[in-house]
Amino acid sequence: SAPVCHAATASGKMYGIKPEEGKIIFQVDAHKNGVLVLAASPRESKIVTGGQDKVAKLWDGVNGKVLKEINADHWVDSIAWSPDGNFFAINAGKSFILFDHEANEISRSDLHASTITALIWHPDSKQLATASYGGVRVYHVQVLGRYEKFEFKNSLISLTWSPDGRFIMAGTQDNSIHIWQMDSVDKHDMAMRGYPNKVRAFAWDGSGKNVATNCGLDIVIWNTERENGPENTKPVVVDGHMAKVTVLDYQPGEGTLVSGDESGMLFFWINRYGTYKPMASCKLNGAVSKLTWNVDGSQLAAGTSDGQLVVFKC
Repeated sequence: SAPVCHAATASGKMYGIKPEEGKIIFQVDAHKNGVLVLAASPRESKIVTGGQDKVAKLWDGVNGKVLKEINADHWVDSIAWSPDGNFFAINAGKSFILFDHEANEISRSDLHASTITALIWHPDSKQLATASYGGVRVYHVQVLGRYEKFEFKNSLISLTWSPDGRFIMAGTQDNSIHIWQMDSVDKHDMAMRGYPNKVRAFAWDGSGKNVATNCGLDIVIWNTERENGPENTKPVVVDGHMAKVTVLDYQPGEGTLVSGDESGMLFFWINRYGTYKPMASCKLNGAVSKLTWNVDGSQLAAGTSDGQLVVFKC
């Protein structure tokens, strides 16, 4: 069957779309008061959504039928599937709930100091990291009571784990990136300051060594190959946007970077020997709010704050 693209809106609806045919195959009322997050399984045709109605739902991604409804007692705005597709986690206020791929509950974490703002898996699917006020915690899925804590005296708002597992990076409330080096004995930490705004977007290229971040009107790309990663290095700065960059994503396995901004501009950048040149651009209706590639990188879906969804063949 042809692949299905899934989209959810702030009004609470979820859609299943076949891009090849330009056809909506299902439309459902997913959550009262709006969908806050949608995450697709990397392995099966399953979707998990979360909303302001304090519920998470597991869906059949082909026909839009609810497979399971989960009462979280809190807004659900972070959902993370493990890369192997065996587990997913949702945030529920100050704790997270871990499920298997059929939404059977495995465990609930202890309480964090504040609401969990982000969840991210280690590439090997054995560890899960959380961000909140006060720092990052890393849980080992086999021994869920235990975790390592990495202190940070402020709020963390976004999180990424490098594809090689060496670095955890977090966007902070004070317009910087904080980085922990997981393969160093003392879990060496470092900060990348000077951002004009909060860093919410992280995207890793096909090599797994370069990470792109939003930086006002620019894109800032750090290289993590050195022993201490990006510490004391100069990033690559990509400029071309005339409005704040909102979203970023690399084409799977490639060096092509796509970026969207608050004015609706979308740029396709090609990396030639470390220099990024605009290959194509287009204007969408409303701020670009979401970008996602299909698994093989042949199609890109872009969604906007005005409810426009555009799928590109690449």
